[in-house]
Amino acid sequence: MQAAYCTSCGIQKDKSAYWTPQMYFRHRNGSYEEVPHDGTVVYYLGRGVDKANIIPFPKGMRFLAGDSSARSYDAKTLTTGNVRPIADRTSFACLDASGPQPETPGLNQTSCSSGLRAQIHFQSCWDGIHLYKSDQSHVAYLSDIDNGVCPPGYPYLMPHLFIEIIYSVNNIDKSDGGYFVFANGDTTGYGFHGDFLNGWDMDVLAAAVKNCLNTENGEISSCPDLAASLDPNFSQNCPEQPPLVNETVHGLLTALPGCNPPTGGPNRAASIICPISPNLNAIPNQDYIVRSMSKPGDMKGNWTYLGCAQDPGISLRPLTGDSYTDNMGLTIEKCTQYCHDNGYAYAGMEYATQCYCGNILQQPIQDINYCSTQSYLICSGNSLQFCGAPSLQMVWQDTKYSGPPLKGIPVPGVTTLSLPSGGTATYGGCYRDPSGAKALGGTTLVSYTDGTGMTLESCAAFCVGKGYSLFGAEYARGKLICNFLTSS
Repeated sequence: MQAAYCTSCGIQKDKSAYWTPQMYFRHRNGSYEEVPHDGTVVYYLGRGVDKANIIPFPKGMRFLAGDSSARSYDAKTLTTGNVRPIADRTSFACLDASGPQPETPGLNQTSCSSGLRAQIHFQSCWDGIHLYKSDQSHVAYLSDIDNGVCPPGYPYLMPHLFIEIIYSVNNIDKSDGGYFVFANGDTTGYGFHGDFLNGWDMDVLAAAVKNCLNTENGEISSCPDLAASLDPNFSQNCPEQPPLVNETVHGLLTALPGCNPPTGGPNRAASIICPISPNLNAIPNQDYIVRSMSKPGDMKGNWTYLGCAQDPGISLRPLTGDSYTDNMGLTIEKCTQYCHDNGYAYAGMEYATQCYCGNILQQPIQDINYCSTQSYLICSGNSLQFCGAPSLQMVWQDTKYSGPPLKGIPVPGVTTLSLPSGGTATYGGCYRDPSGAKALGGTTLVSYTDGTGMTLESCAAFCVGKGYSLFGAEYARGKLICNFLTSS
């Protein structure tokens, strides 16, 4: 899983698998309709008496919570110390406009205006030996399921996983009659269950457990170890891939996937083995395919990446030549080819789907530090490339362009200036100049102001005369700053 180039978890360093069964509605005519939901919320909680000594999930750890075959509430199997029925690990909350509804261990109420929330707690105690056992005996519950102590023989406390899924049960037309059923054939809710397979970057997980798990603020953005790989566009940047198993699971079905007949209680459901297994689709091996962000100087054919430019919109866009939108197939290659074919030297990609061309650059290329903090979107036609962000273009330039002279704001590393003393200077880009932390300040500020005669050449002459190799002009007729840490 670590070899995958993206994950639909917001934290891109967490490529674990979190699984729960899909819910369907069986109509009276025998068809099954997929119940929509908005995704899974996974909580990592610091729970347990010994929570100060929680360890990260070991590499290769996997376990299952719940019992897929259960069809009734088991009040006899208890946690360590006989504190609580283990069956309480699963519950359902009806979110309804009429007011709060009591949580129940089964599907007692399924008419919920704001959705039905399915919830499941995972085991937190580990035997310290096995990474997986088919009977799940390598892990155990805390005495109070989501708190308390571990049983004897389970000396290690791990993060407590708690999963929520809100099913939009009232978006289903139930007027013809029928009932809700999970993909494993469970009509009662007692067989609701979940899987966890650890796919974390282990260094990130260990740091986050140590520094953030037991803090009061549970926001991901408040934990530096997690925030460093947080992608707010995760749902768009990691779209669902073609299925490996050739079996229909979305939409309206004639039967539940996997040969699972609907079963109620109170007896346990029998294990069903499909008489004929579905075929596997031919999926290209995507292991170790690398998705990387373009860096200034990267080349694609004759085109070089310059960096990002802000897009205030309408007449102030970085590029205002020909443009087009492609909601399904935009790539860097297609956009640059389009701009080349129409006689432009610049190509800019924005918002995953938009391609802009131009020979006049109206917005500056931002410094690399600014660009690296932006939340980019993958190209609509290539999930391994990035094509800008909302109000931000990724700009490329044709190095073989031979058309009319280019205009507008200089491009870093491209524009040169002849110096009065001989030689040339290369434009390095624009930099923010906050008060008290000048872009060219160094240890000693050397500058002057010329209200009527400021030019780049006069600035260069002043700085070269002082022995500096870098100079910067600011505020048109105002202050000129020309100090830097090295001189030549």
